[in-house]
Amino acid sequence: EDEVDFFEAMKAVVDGKRVTKAEWEDIHQCVYLADEYLKIHIDNKVSNFTVRLPDMLGEDWIVL
Repeated sequence: EDEVDFFEAMKAVVDGKRVTKAEWEDIHQCVYLADEYLKIHIDNKVSNFTVRLPDMLGEDWIVL
């Protein structure tokens, strides 16, 4: 799977896709858009995803 930067990943999220990061070891951990908020699915729970600077600078995003 090709890795993309944060902005390409967010374009995919806006288009209804889910994204993950190469550094995340849980293959089920992903970010997606729901009710106009970024959500993260981790450990069988869904929470709001707070974007941090390392996330924005990351180039290891994977579109699922």
